[in-house]
Amino acid sequence: MPDLIRKEVEESSNGDRKRVAVGVRNQLIIAWLTFLAWRSENLRKCRIGSRKRGANLFKARVPARLLSKEAEWVKDAVKANPRKEFWQFSFAGTETRSGYPVYSRLPEQLVPLLKEYLEQHRPLLVGARDPGTLFVNDVGRPFDRRGFTDLVGSLTLRYARQRVTPDMFRHAFVMAWLTSYANGYLTLSNAKSGRSKPARRTTGRHAQRTSSRTQNSLARAPQRL
Repeated sequence: MPDLIRKEVEESSNGDRKRVAVGVRNQLIIAWLTFLAWRSENLRKCRIGSRKRGANLFKARVPARLLSKEAEWVKDAVKANPRKEFWQFSFAGTETRSGYPVYSRLPEQLVPLLKEYLEQHRPLLVGARDPGTLFVNDVGRPFDRRGFTDLVGSLTLRYARQRVTPDMFRHAFVMAWLTSYANGYLTLSNAKSGRSKPARRTTGRHAQRTSSRTQNSLARAPQRL
């Protein structure tokens, strides 16, 4: 679906750079929810910049204490260039629902589009005062919950013919891994969606409480996304 958003915007923009910027922002939002399934609040309030200044999303060296847990290609890249930097994200315990801090390297699938958005398109969307959040709405301000939910819902309805909210992305992500990897889904889903140990007791309840109508929506939507 992200590619469909981009294609339509490029074909209909008529040289309107801001319209293209909005389209790339929307493309990145849907791609982000597909790969990471963050809470709406974390994605809406995600701050970009320097980690030392409290940013949630930043480019920096992978901490030495965590390098051993990284993929082999990351270790090889650091070995070849000890100053190599990667896009990473971090949230303090006060910023997560579970109360536990979250840290991870950003999936490489998101990096090219993220770089393009930050360098070419986001500057066209921010107003006179940059709010510092990764995503801004059409008037350059941070999204509120309703505005963000409405945007994601309208995009999925338009391009996938099924309204899917940010929360449904999260539940679909966890349920898909539960179905495919019954023993290992918790570790991955917790890391990707920002859940920690307490979520192990609640993930199953979330799935059980999902209505049959929502389950049908989630079953169809990932195939179109």
